[in-house]
Amino acid sequence: MTYRYAALLVLVSCAKQPAPSAEATQEPKASAPSADAPASSDEALPTDCEPRMFADTAGNHDRFRFEAEDGRVGYRDAAGDAVIAPRFAFAYEFSAEGIAAVVDDDGFAFIDINGDVLARAFAFDNGPDYFQEGRARIVDGEKVGFIATDGSIVVAPQFEHASAFCEGLAVVCQGCRIVPDGEHSRVEGGTWGYIDPGGTLVIPPRFDAAEPFSDGTARVVEGGRELVIGRDGRPVD
Repeated sequence: MTYRYAALLVLVSCAKQPAPSAEATQEPKASAPSADAPASSDEALPTDCEPRMFADTAGNHDRFRFEAEDGRVGYRDAAGDAVIAPRFAFAYEFSAEGIAAVVDDDGFAFIDINGDVLARAFAFDNGPDYFQEGRARIVDGEKVGFIATDGSIVVAPQFEHASAFCEGLAVVCQGCRIVPDGEHSRVEGGTWGYIDPGGTLVIPPRFDAAEPFSDGTARVVEGGRELVIGRDGRPVD
């Protein structure tokens, strides 16, 4: 995957508000988009490709954000007692399922109602990755996986890069590398395929580049040819 495919394949991004006090970070701009306990195949997930924040109102799970004198953020309960110490540079409200996105000294993370880190969050546009179709990206070292809205790790970090989910599939890359490119970065090399929300490779990595699905089809590059494929991975007219 090199610059010659850049005109065809542009990384899908969704606007986010930057998290205060977090270092400015960007999802790599790829020559192709970027995007193990499997989820149930019967699980109902939204398929509108819209990113979502956690909570619209404060107080989910009796956790209320507060800011200490030093500017650090923690959580109190309804009685006003600090139940999660103010150790975060920034923190979002808890979701109805009981997880929150935070910024700590090690970067972005998802925590549970006890303040324990469930996973390190993939950095996207100055903040922790948004949930899209019930999944958000997480990282372990340089590998990418996915967490569900209930805090379960549904796809263990194992890919060099991945897109957000759209239409029930996410683009994943094996063997690609992140290359600095000015203020941003790009993804090069490797092979690209698609996983379902449980992490199953439904279209095995074989493409030189790949885009997320839209209206049932996706654009890919295979053997130097630009193709449009269906959800079975086969070219369509």
